[in-house]
Amino acid sequence: GDNMFLGDRNGMRTPMQWTPDRNGGFSKADPECLYLPPVMSSHSGFHSINVESQSRTGASLLNWMKKIIAIRKNYKAFGQGDFEFIKPANRKILAYTRTHENKTILCVYNLSRSAQPVHIDLKAFKGFTPVELFGRHAFPTIGEEAYQLTVAGYGFYLFELSLEIDGPAWQKAGALSYAELPVLVFKAAPEDNRLAVLHKLLSDTRREKLLQEALTLYCSSRRWYSGKNRKLADLKAELVLTISQPECHAWLLTIFAWHFSDGTVQKYFTPINLAWEKENQLDYKTDWIIAKTRQQNEVGYLLDSMISDDFCRALLIFMQQNREILFEDRILRFTHTELLTREFLPETIEIRRPVVEQSNTSIFFGEKYIFKIYRQIQCGQNPELQMGQYLTSSEFKNIARVAGALELSGSDKTIYTLGILQEYVDNQGDCWSFTLSYLERMAENALENIPFADKESERSQHNLYLSQMSTLGRRVGQMHCALAADTNDPDFSPEIISAAEWALWGEKVKQSFKSTVENLRKNLDNFDMDLQKRVKLLIDSAEEGLKRIDELIPRRGDLYKTRHHGDLHLGQLLLTSNDFVIIDFEGEPARTLAERSAKLCPLRDVAGVLRSFSYASEEARRNIRKNQPALYNISCKLTQNWEKWARQSFIEGYQMETEKCCSVPKGRKDFRGILEFLCIEKAVYELNYELNNRPDWIEIPLGGLIEALCK
Repeated sequence: GDNMFLGDRNGMRTPMQWTPDRNGGFSKADPECLYLPPVMSSHSGFHSINVESQSRTGASLLNWMKKIIAIRKNYKAFGQGDFEFIKPANRKILAYTRTHENKTILCVYNLSRSAQPVHIDLKAFKGFTPVELFGRHAFPTIGEEAYQLTVAGYGFYLFELSLEIDGPAWQKAGALSYAELPVLVFKAAPEDNRLAVLHKLLSDTRREKLLQEALTLYCSSRRWYSGKNRKLADLKAELVLTISQPECHAWLLTIFAWHFSDGTVQKYFTPINLAWEKENQLDYKTDWIIAKTRQQNEVGYLLDSMISDDFCRALLIFMQQNREILFEDRILRFTHTELLTREFLPETIEIRRPVVEQSNTSIFFGEKYIFKIYRQIQCGQNPELQMGQYLTSSEFKNIARVAGALELSGSDKTIYTLGILQEYVDNQGDCWSFTLSYLERMAENALENIPFADKESERSQHNLYLSQMSTLGRRVGQMHCALAADTNDPDFSPEIISAAEWALWGEKVKQSFKSTVENLRKNLDNFDMDLQKRVKLLIDSAEEGLKRIDELIPRRGDLYKTRHHGDLHLGQLLLTSNDFVIIDFEGEPARTLAERSAKLCPLRDVAGVLRSFSYASEEARRNIRKNQPALYNISCKLTQNWEKWARQSFIEGYQMETEKCCSVPKGRKDFRGILEFLCIEKAVYELNYELNNRPDWIEIPLGGLIEALCK
C-alpha cells in the first residue's frame, strides 16, 4: 500500500513489509528514527500485509507471482515462441498459440468483467490434450469440433498442448467409429424372431470368422479384456442362454471361450442382443456396439446388452423374484437378500453407467444399488460374493453390503458367479485419488517455500490426513477381527498356520523372486540407462535377497489363517465423511480363483495398503519431476517423510483394533518381521505384474525390493 500523505513519491519509498513485527521487520530502530514511516493502514499496513504471511498463504499475490515466474521459466515458448492468433466468434476472448522447439502453448484470456463462453477452432491440434499449466490438470482431448471453454471474468487459461498425456478419465470416446464397425450379413426366414436370428448368427459356421473378428475388435478396446497381448487361436460360444421379460426384448447370455496360442483359455461373460435401425431405438454409444448386422434391406446392430436399460431392469426384477431358469443341464439363479425389498420398483428407477470403465461392468440403479457383472469368469463362487455375504451378516458395516446375485450352476456341481448386486455407497471418491490430490497440495506448499522449524512441525501439517489413516487402520483391523470370529462355516472358520505351511509359503515367494529376477535379466536391454543401473543392483543382489527372505520366513505355529480382502490398496477404499468403506473383494486378478479364496495371514492386506502408500508417493514424485523439476529434491524429502508417517498412523490404528485377534501377532518384533516378509511378497508380485503389463511402473516395486533386500 501507499501512504499518499507523504508527498512527492515517498509513498512508494516506505520500509519493506517483511513481517508483522516492529517496523514491519525492516529495522530494529525506534520507529521515530526511520527516514520514512511504514504503512500502517488497517487494509494494507505491515500488520496485515507482509512477506511472512504472504509466504504462508497459498492464494497470496506473492505466491501467485512465484508460480507464474516458475511457469515462464519452464516454457521458453512464452519468451521466444512464434505467435499465431486464433479469432473466436466471441470477440471478448483473446486466444493465441506460442510454439517453440516442438512445444505449443495455448493462451486464452477473457477481456471482459463477466464470464464468457467461447468456441475455439483447434482442428490443427486434433488428438492433442490441453494440460493447464498451474495445476497440471488435463482437459478433454481436442477433436474435430470447435473446442468449448467457459472463462471467468478477467480470467485466463494457459495450456500446454500434449500428445503424451491422455484426457481426463471421465472423458468417454468410442473405441471405434460407426464406419469402422464390422458388418455381419446373414439370411433368415421371414418368420424368424429376433432371438432366432441371433441364434443363427452365433451358430453359423460360415460367419464364425467374421464374428470372431468383431468380438476381438470389440473386446480389445475394453479395459476388462486381459488377452490384449496374446495371440488368439480360437474363439467359441461355449454357452448361449436365453432370458426374456413380458412385453420386453429377449436377450442372450453368452459365455465365449477364448483359446490362445500359448494353450491358455479365458472365459468371458458377454450378454448380447440385436437392435434394428427401423425401430428408431438406437441411442447407443459406439463403444457398446459389437458389430453392424444386415438382413436383406434391414440394418441393425449387435449390442452388448449392458447398454440396455430394459435388460438391466429385467435382471433386477428376476433377483426380486428369486427366479430360477432351468436349461438343459444348467440352472440360472437370481437371488436377493433382505436389502432388496419387494417395495422397490425397478421400472421407475433411473439407470446410469460409470463414465470411467473398470475391470468389470457396473450399472447404478439410482443411488440405491449398484449391479456389477463379472466379465472374465472362472469356475467357482467369486470371492467378492462369498466375502460380501459373510460380512453383510456380521457386525462389520464398513462395506458395500450384498443385495443380490446372479449365478450359473451345472448338473456337474460347477458354479459360475456372473454378477453381484450391492447397496450404493454415497462417497467422496476413492482413497487413491484423495491421497494424490493431498500430495499435489503438499507440492504446492513446497513451491510456496513454507519453512518447517523441525520434523515435529512438518508432521503437524499432516495431522488431519494422519488421523484419517489411523481410522483406516482401525477399519481394516475391525474387518480382520470379524473374519477371525468363531463360525460354523468351514469357508470362514480360522485355522492354525503350521510351521510347514510358513516354510512352503516362503519357498513360493523365493521361487517367484527368482523367476522375476530372471525375467528382469532377459529384459535388461529394454530399460533406459538409469533404470538399468537399479535393475542390475537387484540382479546382482539376488543371492543376498534370497537369504533375507529366508531369514524373514516365520517359524511359528500359533497364528491363525483366515479369509481376507486379498487385494487391498488405496483404490479399494471409498472415503465417506471422514470414514472408509472397503470394496472389491475379488482378490488379485492375476491369481486363480482358488488362490483368491484361500485362507492366509490377514497381514497381507496391511502389506497391500503399505505398498499402496509407496505407489502414491512415487506417483507424486513423478508428477513433480515432470512438471516442476526445480522442486524435485525438496519434494522427495517431503513425500518420504509423509509416507513414513502415513504408514505409522495406519499401523497404529490397525494394532489398536487387533489386540485380541487370533490371526494377528502380538509381539512388536513378530508383527514387524511377518509384515516385512509379506511386503516383500507383495512387491515381488507387483514387479512381475508391472513387467508384463505396465513396464513404465516397474521402478516403484523395484525400489521397494531394493530397499528391503539390498542392504
